[in-house]
Amino acid sequence: MPGSYYGRLFPAHSLHFIHSSYSVHWRSQAPADLVSEFGSPLNKGHIYLARTTPKSVHEAYLDLFKRDMTLFLKSRSEELILGGRMMFTMIGRDASVNLSEDQVSNIYELLGMTISDMVQDVLLSTISVCFRDNACLLNASCELFRIRLSLFD
Repeated sequence: MPGSYYGRLFPAHSLHFIHSSYSVHWRSQAPADLVSEFGSPLNKGHIYLARTTPKSVHEAYLDLFKRDMTLFLKSRSEELILGGRMMFTMIGRDASVNLSEDQVSNIYELLGMTISDMVQDVLLSTISVCFRDNACLLNASCELFRIRLSLFD
């Protein structure tokens, strides 16, 4: 089904079961204004929220995650029949673990360093690789739980 899953895709009350696998960790867009006063990207050189990423970038992605997930869950709830079920799988992280100790962060950091080396070695064009505003965010399960609870307010 073509379209963004951060909005309605199917008619109301038409689905018995919804399954989403490893898609909702991708954001709908990059947050706006992630540049310094001089115009350079705040998360320059990283494809992920790294240990050195400024707090303002973390907060911008967290805010976008909350909006995206609220819209995703609301849209899917409108598409489900009464008594329907939804299952989704996504990568997350333990909020109690510091980013510097997080294994998932380390994997993305290694991937980012590899891509950077390839760009420097002219194996990839810098035009084809965007090191800023990657729209992937792995959130702690507690953030998802807070969003779920807010839907019932």
